[in-house]
Amino acid sequence: MYGYGFEKLQPSYDFKYTKGSLSPRTHLMEAVRRSAVGLGLQEVMGYSLTSGDVLYEKMERKKESPLKVAASKSSLYEYLRDMLAPTLLQLLADNIHEPYPQRIFEMAEVFSPAKGTETGVKEELHFAAAITDNTASFTDAKSIIDTALLRTFNVKVAYRPIQAPFFIDGRAAECLYRGERL
Repeated sequence: MYGYGFEKLQPSYDFKYTKGSLSPRTHLMEAVRRSAVGLGLQEVMGYSLTSGDVLYEKMERKKESPLKVAASKSSLYEYLRDMLAPTLLQLLADNIHEPYPQRIFEMAEVFSPAKGTETGVKEELHFAAAITDNTASFTDAKSIIDTALLRTFNVKVAYRPIQAPFFIDGRAAECLYRGERL
């Protein structure tokens, strides 16, 4: 190509016409996104790569099976995140000077080790939301989850208390659908 001249090239029209459309996954994501925005949440988008400090140390989590980049140029972006909560909480911490309430959500890929796959990594689409307000409660979080799931999927869920190192004891629950953790 170099030195030949762009104007001397002849276009090839040998292709089949296809019509693009949104995938079922994209339709699902849009439905969830509309529900979350309708509930007063603002969408944020974090990076898939984050630091061990944000992902593990600040969350008081053990590095059970971390996915670490082999030759990261920065310690700020060396781990593939396996959950969305750490980066949402970091975003809220970085924006503590903004007025309350802050109501945010993120829908993004999280990663886990997967033996027998081409890349050795499993990707899953997750949803997380966070509310900062001096009157925020479990009821606020539960109403968002219940309304979004009912409105989007016509699904009702149950809750079971759990303990997690990054939540105050007695202030965490997992969401169950047909006995399975969502």
